[in-house]
Amino acid sequence: MSQPRLRILDEPSLGLAAQLVLDIVQLLKLLREQSMPILLIEQNTATASVGTGRAAGTVTGARKSLITEPRGV
Repeated sequence: MSQPRLRILDEPSLGLAAQLVLDIVQLLKLLREQSMPILLIEQNTATASVGTGRAAGTVTGARKSLITEPRGV
């Protein structure tokens, strides 16, 4: 288990102070730079979009593509 092939994070920013959310964003960027695949489930689209290569979401049950290019804070 020391070499995971995928990390799954479910609402990592939920209920956290703003500074802790920024810390999580920095960690997500670091994992992306290390080419670590991440499945991120997040309602906060601003947090979710940071450092992602692509993202998808749902709008009233229909899947929508949100991001096609990497973004940063």
